[in-house]
Amino acid sequence: MLPIGEDINEWLAMQTIEFYNEVNMVFGVVSEFCTHASCPLMCAGSKYEYFWADGLKVTKPMKVTARQYVELLMNWVQDQLDDERLFPTQPGAPFPPDFFARVQTIFRRLFRVYAHVYHSHFESVVAVGAEPHLNTCFKHFMYLVREFDLIPAPAELAPLQKLIDELFSRDAIKFAEHPSVSPNELPSSVAMEAVAATVGAAVCARPTPKYSLPNLGDALQATQLELALRASAI
Repeated sequence: MLPIGEDINEWLAMQTIEFYNEVNMVFGVVSEFCTHASCPLMCAGSKYEYFWADGLKVTKPMKVTARQYVELLMNWVQDQLDDERLFPTQPGAPFPPDFFARVQTIFRRLFRVYAHVYHSHFESVVAVGAEPHLNTCFKHFMYLVREFDLIPAPAELAPLQKLIDELFSRDAIKFAEHPSVSPNELPSSVAMEAVAATVGAAVCARPTPKYSLPNLGDALQATQLELALRASAI
């Protein structure tokens, strides 16, 4: 939720930096399992495959490994965050007219990292005990996406739609138990245990919820069985 009196562009710029760092750390947890050999394609299950193009250095979408895609993506985002013309840091400096569209593209592509992690490395995440952290990070990500319509195309969310529905439906139960908490405040307002996961790299700086989220693997498995579309490259 946009804080009262906050400029929406400045708020989105701050959130973009935060979630870029968060997704980077999440991928760091599975990076040793996501090799060029184990993941020769950047995909989310068998129905969704992502090609890489940045519109500048690479104008024709090209097939890359999952690890290459994430590395290219993170460098591409970092270049934009470092560009004062796109993400100004000086007080009062104007944002570009296409700033919101740029943020949407960044979040659309960051979502694909979550999609790949859940579909291809979920068992590894569970094995190192990082599932609650992954779920919390992803839910926080999706609350912001939903609040500001950062990924407007339903087809882009389809690889994890059942998981998203599962997470939000569980929160609907929590809303009933905590009526004073709004849905957009829930990730930071519901009582959580302050824990930091370190499994080679920190999963996420955000705490783990006290309530458990069982059966997410079942929801994910159902998603994998029912996917019917192939995601676009760009």
